[in-house]
Amino acid sequence: MRHSTKDTVIRPVSKAAFWHEKITIDDMTDEDMSAFQIWLEEDPDNEWDFAECSEIWAASESFDFWSAVEHQEGAVHVKPVYFWKNIQNRKIYGIVSAMAACLLILFLLRPYGYSGQIYETDVGEQRVVVLADGSRVHLNTATRLNVNYSDQKRDISLLAGEAFFDVAKDAMRPFEVAAGHALVRAIGTHFYVRTEKGQVQVTVTEGRVEVSSPQSLGEGESPLKLIAGQQLNYDAAGVISPVRKMATKRAIAWRSGNINFSGTPLTEVLAEINRYTKTPIIIGDERLKEYKVSGAFRIDEIDTLIDGLEHAFPIVALRKDGKIILVAKNTKLPINPPNNQI
Repeated sequence: MRHSTKDTVIRPVSKAAFWHEKITIDDMTDEDMSAFQIWLEEDPDNEWDFAECSEIWAASESFDFWSAVEHQEGAVHVKPVYFWKNIQNRKIYGIVSAMAACLLILFLLRPYGYSGQIYETDVGEQRVVVLADGSRVHLNTATRLNVNYSDQKRDISLLAGEAFFDVAKDAMRPFEVAAGHALVRAIGTHFYVRTEKGQVQVTVTEGRVEVSSPQSLGEGESPLKLIAGQQLNYDAAGVISPVRKMATKRAIAWRSGNINFSGTPLTEVLAEINRYTKTPIIIGDERLKEYKVSGAFRIDEIDTLIDGLEHAFPIVALRKDGKIILVAKNTKLPINPPNNQI
């Protein structure tokens, strides 16, 4: 415990434990970060309280303690707990009290069996993660997800990007993936979830899943059921597209390092390519947007794709200011742009 200039100081530890818990489980929004910074700056002692709470939690693998709680009409009320600072003849008591206080509050804040882990990939990176239950998650480029397992549920939050889920069967613990407005539930199956700019796409390649949203569940609507080979989308407003068939091979191509296009507008092709490179490729001439591309390319061979575009179309790729700009090779472009194979 640190020393204070005051003879006796009693400081509340509840707020320090609260912030420690949120940061530990990565449950911090931008607003939370601002509030946490303000709290630290309100009182110099707050930073010490937070540091001590973190050290106590890290140093204590287990701790038995009694706590005073009040029960009233089914509710549990926790009495305030405090750090005792710099009372020379109570040094040991202060340490033990602080440990009990931190552990008590963190225990009460933490849901039973809760565990959280963030997994993420950089732009152009892919990663396979094996979870505690044996489920496998293949993260695509620029993906970030939070895994929270308990004794009752297996919860995944897809915060950004795209992931493939190979779910281990466990009928007693539903496997749920939340992304945007979509909530995907599976027991044992293979499916993909992609989120981008508030939109969510769900594709099933084996088994079946149930897809819903918090709003639809609240209104008593039944979840939509998807089987292998089916796909649906949620837009940023939560509107669901009709269920449609999806070419499974095209959906899973990225897992083998490939991307396939078939009559795809150049704008969509570049939007997909730019997910895998830190060097953005942009169209420098509006007339190029009508070109349609068919073919396959390796995710890690962007230059090969650029060469293919230059050979298939009257296009020149200019490298400038950390970007690749596609411009017309001459001022006259075909009135009906071809659908070229590259």
